[in-house]
Amino acid sequence: MTLSIFVFFLLGILIEALLLFDCAHPINGYIQSLHPLLQRIFSPVNLAASTLALLAAGLAFLIRLAGLDGPSMDIGTSLVGSVLVVLGVFVFFAAMAADLFIPVINEQSILIVQCAILASFLLEGNQVPWLPLLPLVLIPGIISLFLLFSQKKLPPILKALFYLWYLFTLMILPFQTGQVEAFLHATYTPIQAAVSGGLLLFMVIHGLFTARFFLMVCSLIRPRNRKFINRLMPRLFTDDQVPPKSFLLTFAACVVAILLNQVLHIIPPSLALTLCVMSAVQILSHLSRMKK
Repeated sequence: MTLSIFVFFLLGILIEALLLFDCAHPINGYIQSLHPLLQRIFSPVNLAASTLALLAAGLAFLIRLAGLDGPSMDIGTSLVGSVLVVLGVFVFFAAMAADLFIPVINEQSILIVQCAILASFLLEGNQVPWLPLLPLVLIPGIISLFLLFSQKKLPPILKALFYLWYLFTLMILPFQTGQVEAFLHATYTPIQAAVSGGLLLFMVIHGLFTARFFLMVCSLIRPRNRKFINRLMPRLFTDDQVPPKSFLLTFAACVVAILLNQVLHIIPPSLALTLCVMSAVQILSHLSRMKK
């Protein structure tokens, strides 16, 4: 990874941090006179992301113009190491704050994650042979469908167990799609670097929060701790469902994006699948909040 490519990698991380924070704590400042769709397009977060992208492109151009790109950089490089240390501290505290960067999900979000893993399983086979992948994916998928059609609401303790299962399957996704190995050995284009940076932040924050949430669920054995999960779960798992039309449009957009990428070869297929899952989870989080 050259210095200019590393700039785009950091760009992906910064933009994903903005998007995750906006999912958990929507940033106000929309232009009320615009159509709702245009309000979303010209939202403060999107404008900030666009500004960051322009700055990154300009900085990468100047680096190449000045001949500073040089040889490939790795974790042993002082600049990369320093940035990763700062990033690690940020991610650790972000994951320890329960809802600071964690999108609110519902049964539809869980269903999309399970569908993505199932699609990868059918196309590539089980890439994580140390796990019974099919039961792990089918069971929450079937439960999600049942809850969607029956409109039943789970009590907080069952929600916590279901949410933990969702986090666990979400963590399986990069292993099943081969993203973990690809991240260590890939040669990036600017687009791939930005996407990989965003995915890395999304997965690491959710991975650390999975460990923390697992300890919370284990603490439910003691009845006096159950009152805390009652207060926490509404901030993580909502009963508000996105309208079926919006959900199907989101799902269809992911499928179309994956198929287009297969034709245009913009990024590796496994990266495209993981990116679509990450995007769908955040889009559905936004849409469910807009209903309130």
